[in-house]
Amino acid sequence: PFDARSIPMFSGDHVELRLRPASRVAIALVLLHATAAAVPWALPAPWILQVTACAGVVTLGAAAVWHDGLRRGRGALRSLRIDADRRVRIIAGDGSVRNARLVSSATALPGLLILWGRDEQRRPWRCVATADSVDPGSLRRARVFLRWKVAPSDPGSPV
Repeated sequence: PFDARSIPMFSGDHVELRLRPASRVAIALVLLHATAAAVPWALPAPWILQVTACAGVVTLGAAAVWHDGLRRGRGALRSLRIDADRRVRIIAGDGSVRNARLVSSATALPGLLILWGRDEQRRPWRCVATADSVDPGSLRRARVFLRWKVAPSDPGSPV
């Protein structure tokens, strides 16, 4: 009979991801926010509202690229440790450590991993890891671990 624990990839009770700046995520965020910044100019509105909306979108886009794409800033994710019982240990850019839980199923595709969760203060967090932000072996182990080792989410769970 087949025993998955005999395979080294399945033998651990956790997986770790060390995150680097993600140029693909940064490029996608720039394109998305540039497109969104063009929308106010297509609407029949006073020019001052168009300029204000465009400036707001550009500002939010710059913050998203800085924080999520380039992983800069105090709260940017640097490292994740995911346990089989859905617990996550997050290390941020400023060295702070916080504990969290995965709250929904992760999206794990070749070259892409999307995680959603809540920390101990019930604040939401998310992580988008692409092939250029995590080494390929860690990304593959995380995909397999999330698919086969992590306990399914409990719909009645408060977290």
